[in-house]
Amino acid sequence: MNDMPNQPGNLGLNGAERDPGFSSATSNYGNPNDSANSADSSNSSKTTDTAQTDSGQRPSFGRIRSVFTGIPGGRFVSADPVRTVRHSIAQKRTWVDWLAFGIMMVTTAAIMFVNLTANGFANEFYAAAAQAGSKNWEAFLWGSSDAANSITVDKPPAALWLMALSIRAFGLNSFALLLPEALCGVLSVWLLYASVRRYWGNWAGIIAGSTLALTPVAALMFRFDNPDALLVLLMIAASASVLRALEYDPDRKGNRKRTLWLALGGVCIGLGFLTKQMQVFLVLPGFALAILIASPTKFWRRLVDSLVALASMVVSAGWWVLLTVIVPAASRPYIGGSQNNSFLELTFGYNGFGRLTGNETGSVVPGGGGGHATGHAGTGASGGKISETLGNAYSAMTGMGGGPGGAPGAGGGQSHGGHSQGGGMWGQTGITRLFDGVYGTQISWLAPIAFAGILIGLAVSIRVRRTDMRRAGVMVWGGWLVVTWLTFSFMGGIFHQYYTVALAPAVAVMVAVAVQSLWERRGALWSRLLATVLVLVNTLWAAQLLSRSTWLPWLRPTVLVLGGLATLTLLISAIALLPIRSLHSLRSGNGGKVVSKIGLIGIALAMLALYAGPTAWTGYTVATGHYGSIVTAGPEVSGSMGGPGGGQGGPGGGMPGGGQQGQGQGGFGGAMPSQNGQNNQGSTNSGNGANGANNANGPTAPGNRGSNQFGGQSMNNSNGSVRSNNSNGSTTGGVPGTNSQAGKNSGSMQSVQGSQNGQNGFTASGKSGRNQLGGNQGGARGGHGGAGGLLGGDGASSVGTKLKKLLMKDADQYTWIAAATGSQSASGYQLATQKPVMPIGGFNGSDPSPTLAQFKRYVKEGKIHYYIGGGEMGGGIGGNQMGGSNASGQIATWVKANFKSQTVDGVTIYDLTAAKTAK
Repeated sequence: MNDMPNQPGNLGLNGAERDPGFSSATSNYGNPNDSANSADSSNSSKTTDTAQTDSGQRPSFGRIRSVFTGIPGGRFVSADPVRTVRHSIAQKRTWVDWLAFGIMMVTTAAIMFVNLTANGFANEFYAAAAQAGSKNWEAFLWGSSDAANSITVDKPPAALWLMALSIRAFGLNSFALLLPEALCGVLSVWLLYASVRRYWGNWAGIIAGSTLALTPVAALMFRFDNPDALLVLLMIAASASVLRALEYDPDRKGNRKRTLWLALGGVCIGLGFLTKQMQVFLVLPGFALAILIASPTKFWRRLVDSLVALASMVVSAGWWVLLTVIVPAASRPYIGGSQNNSFLELTFGYNGFGRLTGNETGSVVPGGGGGHATGHAGTGASGGKISETLGNAYSAMTGMGGGPGGAPGAGGGQSHGGHSQGGGMWGQTGITRLFDGVYGTQISWLAPIAFAGILIGLAVSIRVRRTDMRRAGVMVWGGWLVVTWLTFSFMGGIFHQYYTVALAPAVAVMVAVAVQSLWERRGALWSRLLATVLVLVNTLWAAQLLSRSTWLPWLRPTVLVLGGLATLTLLISAIALLPIRSLHSLRSGNGGKVVSKIGLIGIALAMLALYAGPTAWTGYTVATGHYGSIVTAGPEVSGSMGGPGGGQGGPGGGMPGGGQQGQGQGGFGGAMPSQNGQNNQGSTNSGNGANGANNANGPTAPGNRGSNQFGGQSMNNSNGSVRSNNSNGSTTGGVPGTNSQAGKNSGSMQSVQGSQNGQNGFTASGKSGRNQLGGNQGGARGGHGGAGGLLGGDGASSVGTKLKKLLMKDADQYTWIAAATGSQSASGYQLATQKPVMPIGGFNGSDPSPTLAQFKRYVKEGKIHYYIGGGEMGGGIGGNQMGGSNASGQIATWVKANFKSQTVDGVTIYDLTAAKTAK
């Protein structure tokens, strides 16, 4: 073995030194008792750890300093390429390492499990499918929305499998539903820590794991039943597997192990595809780069290994895809989200390239890029009246883009006569998208350091051998970060804020790489100066993010003070390294000890300043319940879509808030920009009835042009209705019901008194819906209509006792106890009764499942007992969204014309066994 002793001054940019983690004589942050990990120069299969000691002097300030001196060395691996067996690549951990690891994991478990059941059934769309899978193995296999297998969810079923098994074991309840998600969070943090520790040391692993656990959007999605939690875990596992594969020598035994690890990585990617389809492929460019450059084998062996990984990916995902192709359509449920009952169409269309281009057939409203997004009333392919109505509604509420192109969330845009400049409903596309609005508060707290970590990691390894493991890690994690960030920034289709959880592991690793690399080279002036600049820049960015919310107003100045002090102290420690003779006293003797203490204080202050914001946002997320289809982490953010509020959407008509409970705002997936129950000033561009002070009343009829949007007293509406042109926003065409001034809903079917400051929301089928798409009391229940509405809420708990009893009457005699337009509406009733409820038209009500002819046949055969009307998109507006099917609207019209209805607990129910006319 050829051991390299700890040499002062061995901390430069040359990454080929054996021991870059050790202190130089001028480092002053502490250098005693570091141990080196040496690598055999002949690439032997094992390494031997040797302890090194700089001097016999005791640490200058006892045990506390000894903890810091262990950070760079000791539990650390050489920067040289390591060809080693698994157990010896990373050094053994001391009690300090184990203590830090234990604290990290306990904290992670607390974040994932504390107050977990406050989320209820979270996204009832997936909760209902998990319940169905727990009752019926066929529904389990396909990921059906209901146990009678009428239609699947619009994703593959892998994430549902875990939740369905948990419900089978523990019964249908919130904890059983969310237990697999929380476990995915704990496992993700542990696996990320373990992978980073192997190549960068224990404390780098601690930084990476802790950063992931304290990322607000990660705390949100690891406690939620969307597929993202499992997706993130599988992407981390795939990354770790690829890096493990690159460790082994190019001999027969090493090649076999390398191929097996790459095959495991391929399996993880395949399972990721069965979780959320092609999103998992965003990590592949980084994998390919690392294998191409860092694999120790010759080119042809690298090609064979890559083909094996590809084959394992295809097999692990392809078996299920093949089933959807070879099993006759009549023998399986309809593939939700597709227009042709095809999983391949779903993969490459709605959930594939449609997300990039914005051309998503069947979407609620069109996406948008940076240009104009236009549409005209009556043109289904461009969104038609529903898109225009929703677009103008968002314009009124946010003062941003509107019209048929949707209204941008973060990023903004302006509406002019129904046209959207920039963005679309999902935020303005562009390189700054993920820094803007609520997107930034989800993921970008440490983004400046993370991107700097890519450059630093590559710079310090510029002279290492091709097979260097650390540089390979930068390629894997840095490639993940860059490719995913750019894709999310420029995709023009549906893009929710919580999607950014896919960036959290890559951000966490690159932050750890940046910190560890700078710490190892702290004896160099450039390292200290760069650390000072990064702390200053990231402090200012954190303060900017904190300024977007009125929650904890003292936190922003506190972060600025802490960051300013950290910058100052780090700058002093950097000045001490200037090659000036008069500063010699600062680099030796008592002066060196003082500078050492100042530097450590600066590091502690920097940690407090940089992690205060994401930690506070994470704590808020843990303490607050979330449910619905569009959720965000942290408190309400000004000028954003989604956020706190929503609370219990209730059986409200239309679109309940899907945000956070208890903050007091309703909204499209949570609070739209009103702050803590305060009212927003609407847009002053009248356009097509988009104005309103205090959030004007929501759209109420399928054919009307955005009159009196979003709750509250309307003002200056120039075109309240297509038919009546009523200035106070009354609607006369389409669904009965009038939204007039002072937030009162009056109509031929229901009348619910709202508050002047924004109670009334999207009212489909003539029903009033409080706190839908705006308003200032999101915790209140909606008016009357279907449970859950389009974007979900806590619909299951909102089903009244009488209605539940009616639905359960003779339930065993029917295949479906009821049918309702849209999965979100149907899921609430299904979760409340645990009986199959047919979701007509799938998630948006825009899938042709069932067709009118099929529905008539089901009714004739006595398979469906009730039709639940009102409160759902399709029932009042019909399908034909973004070119989707109008079958749900046709069914609604046929049911209302031919069957008797009754109102139970404020919900209109049609008994499909009691016809009022001949059909």
